[in-house]
Formats: sequence, C-alpha cells, structure tokens
Amino acid sequence: MRESILTEEVGQETETEKLVVHFKYSTPLELNEFASAMAALGDNFKHNLESDPLRYPYEGSLYIKEIRPGSIIVDLFSYAPIVLASAEHVGTVITYASKLKGMVEYFLDKRKPKPPITRADCLQVAEVMKPIARDEAAQINVNVVNTGNGTVINHIHLDSRGAQKVIRSAMNEKNILEQPVPAEFKSVVLRFYQARNKTKTKTGDRGIIENISKSHVKLQFVNDKAKDKIIKEKGNPFQRLYLVDVRVDKVENRPVLYKIMAVHNSWPIQG
Repeated sequence: MRESILTEEVGQETETEKLVVHFKYSTPLELNEFASAMAALGDNFKHNLESDPLRYPYEGSLYIKEIRPGSIIVDLFSYAPIVLASAEHVGTVITYASKLKGMVEYFLDKRKPKPPITRADCLQVAEVMKPIARDEAAQINVNVVNTGNGTVINHIHLDSRGAQKVIRSAMNEKNILEQPVPAEFKSVVLRFYQARNKTKTKTGDRGIIENISKSHVKLQFVNDKAKDKIIKEKGNPFQRLYLVDVRVDKVENRPVLYKIMAVHNSWPIQG
C-alpha cells in the first residue's frame, strides 16, 4: 500500500466542503500520470468557475490539503487570496462536484441530461480518468464532505471499464465540438480588415462583422459575383462598409469563417 502525507495552506480557505478523490489501484500508479490527473481536475475546476463570471467574479483554484493512506486519498479545498475571500467563493466545491457528476453521467450514457460541456471539459475529464482506465482492478470515488458536520455526498464511483467509457465518450464529444456549426445572418454590416484584389483568390480576405464578433475572421465568397461587386466598385474597400448576407461557421461558439452569400449595398465609412 502506498502512503504519503502532503498538507498545504495557501491564502484563506473559503469552503465548508472538501472534495475527496480516492484512487484505488492494484498496480503501481505512475507519478506523472497521477500528477496529470490532479492537474486536469484543478484546471477543470478553474475552467468551470471562469465560465460563470457573474456567479464567481473572483479567481478560484483547488489546492491539496492532505494526501492520506489507503491507496491514494486526496483532500482538495477551494482557496482564495485572503484579500478576495468572500461570499462569492462559498459553494464552489459542491457546485463543481455536481457539474463533474453531470458530465461523467452524460459521458457514460448519452440519454442522460447534457450539461454545458466544452472542448476543455472533454480533455480534462478524460485526463482525470486515465490512471483508472489503464488498471483493470482500479476504482475512483469522488465525494464531497462537509467539514463541519461530516456529511458525505457520493458524487462519482467508477471502475476501470467505466473510466474507459468516459474517456471514449469524452473524446467523441470533443470531436463533435470541433466541427463547425453554421449560422446565417441577413443584411449585416461587413468591414474589410484584409483583402485580395482578385476575384478568383480564395485566401487572404478577412473582415469584421461587429454584431457577430469584434475580431477579424477569414472571409470566403461563395460566388464570383459577390466579390466582383466589391472589386469593381470605385473607392478604397477599406474605407467602405458593406451590407451582406453571411453564413458563419463557428467552433465552440467562436466564428472561424464568414461565407459571404450576397453583397447588397455599400457606403463610405464616416470619418
């Protein structure tokens, strides 16, 4: 049986709950694999707090309070710098544990309700499961323990096969999230950021449509007529605004390609 104790105090403890992660394994657990799993869990906790800035306006992280005997049992707390510790941090551990449980249940059975999941969630949850997936006799338990009254809430219990299924499903979900999701907008205003002055050129054009994104995005004209209308028009295209119909390809809700379907009108940018 492998045993070790590690205690760390950083800033101010902001929770009445702790997240207890219990790894049970039959073969030696590689240090790098364990460290990667713990880092992924910490990253996922932070990622989910950052995705809800209105509820959690301050930075939060998980810290190791103690590693106890019994295969590996890790007690994790949420800490914040003393100057930031406030009511906004209370409940972050139990809220995150519920989100983690929802993601794992969905990865195990796609008929279960799907929580909000990002590409980062898929990668990080899969990384947490790797030490369990490779050991056929391994198990993982993730509990929330109230440090005041000792109440235990069991959120996750998985064996090796379950961990393997979570990894496969999470990677499939990641691949789906990486596929462009189209959306169409009619009569929106386009401003060129970069342009090529040849109709047949398929690369190099970039533009900004501010009611979709403040960033410049790659442009693709679906037909020569649309780009011809811009090239043959008098004046500097960088000094004009264009009313266009556009199909937007998004990855993780971020526009990656504007497909210009039609150009209706243009007018000078007012200085």
